Amino acid sequence: MKYLYYLQICQNVSILHFLFHLFRLMYLRHLKYHLYFQAETLLLDGFLIRFSHYQVFLQALPLHL
Repeated sequence: MKYLYYLQICQNVSILHFLFHLFRLMYLRHLKYHLYFQAETLLLDGFLIRFSHYQVFLQALPLHL
């Protein structure tokens, strides 16, 4: 069985706040992750990174094929 988690965020997001929840989810779910970033416009404002299109793929372990 293969688990694929897909998150799409189309708003301003704090990168530190996002990474906190990402690693928290990885710790709870024992996930390894593959991050794919697709950004039409990327602005750096302090610790705030703004993506017009933000995609995150999380793949659960272990994989039973």
